[in-house]
Order: sequence, then C-alpha cells, then structure tokens
Amino acid sequence: MADNAAQEFLEFFEIGNAEAIEAAMLQADLGVVVDWDEADDIIVQDFADFVGRELTCQRTPDNDLEVSYKDRTAKVGLKGENEDRDRTVRAIHAVLTPDYEFRVLRSSLGCDCLCYIVEKPATWQAAEAQAPEVLQEMFLPYSEEIGFDYVDG
Repeated sequence: MADNAAQEFLEFFEIGNAEAIEAAMLQADLGVVVDWDEADDIIVQDFADFVGRELTCQRTPDNDLEVSYKDRTAKVGLKGENEDRDRTVRAIHAVLTPDYEFRVLRSSLGCDCLCYIVEKPATWQAAEAQAPEVLQEMFLPYSEEIGFDYVDG
C-alpha cells in the first residue's frame, strides 16, 4: 500500500490531461525547480526538502561540493561555470539512486529553470501503470545528458 505522499502524487493523474496535471503539480510545489544561476548548495537543499535531511552537502577545502545521502557520497568539481548546476544535479542523482528516482518535466527543457519531480521508484511504477501515456507526455526519465542545454527530440 502506498504511503500518503505517494497516494497524493498518484491522485494528480486522475485529473486526466497532461497540461492540467502539470499546472496542479506546480501549484502544489511538487517539483524541485533548479535555476541555471542558483547556488549549488541551495540546489541540494531544495532536493533535501523532498527527500529529507539525510541529503546534505558541504564545501571541501578546495571549494568543491561534497553531496551525501545515507552512506553514499559524490564530489562535485565546481568550476564557476553554469555547467556546475548540471554537475550538482548529477551528484544528487548519484547519491539518491536507488532510493529515489527523478524525472524532468518536459515543458521545462530548454528553459533557464529545469523542474525535477522526485519520487520513490515504486511510486513512479504505480504512476506508469495508472497513466502511461500522460507520464510519457509529461516527463523524461533523468539521464546524465539532461541539463540546461538539453534538447528533447
């Protein structure tokens, strides 16, 4: 049986069409919105708001970022470039897997803000069973190629 948060997420797919579902999800602050010029430690905190305080980060002596979740750690070599945001999201993904899976809202691709929806894999599987076409239309499963310069197609 799904927990309350998972059940609430699945209820969005009862709305029917992708546009209305997306609007409702965004209004409910269901996604992590990453701005291309946002500070990397703030991005980690935004994801932690969804997965809990076990997701943390700290600066290393060489001013890189170390992202940790449970017993998993990933180092982000910060270069002072816009691509740092993409590297930070990759590190978050690496430490959250396999406990969480996130997908990118297709409508945010190519924008200066990307929207990630973070859920447990079982919740995504239930959503796929409930509304596979809508899920395909709305989301792109995360991969390392996805970033601010990614073009879906």
